[in-house]
Amino acid sequence: MKVEKKIEGQMVEFLNCGGGFCSGSTKITLYSDYNGGSRREWLNNKFDLSTYDPYYGDLNVAGVNALVAATRDPGSNNTTFVVIPRGNKVYLYSAPGDAIPSTQNPDLSWTKEILSTFRFTQ
Repeated sequence: MKVEKKIEGQMVEFLNCGGGFCSGSTKITLYSDYNGGSRREWLNNKFDLSTYDPYYGDLNVAGVNALVAATRDPGSNNTTFVVIPRGNKVYLYSAPGDAIPSTQNPDLSWTKEILSTFRFTQ
């Protein structure tokens, strides 16, 4: 995945296409307001996830310890977020997820596959 000359607050959207159709999209947005503190707190200041009983975990993305947060609402489609801090910047990955009950953890295999291609050039 290559995103060059990314501008603060601008979102890049990648469509998931194959077999003649597109189903959902992956988004990456750059923020420069990260102070090195809690990644979970930073994310919850941007998006109130408290009503979705989110799953939280860690994921290595291009050598960076990233935070995975996935909403768990059995009645709707969910969202998977990955907070990738780098200095005072955060690359925020977001993608649609399946509806799952709060007793289950999300299947992150697709997220891991997509982010395995992520590289920093600076």
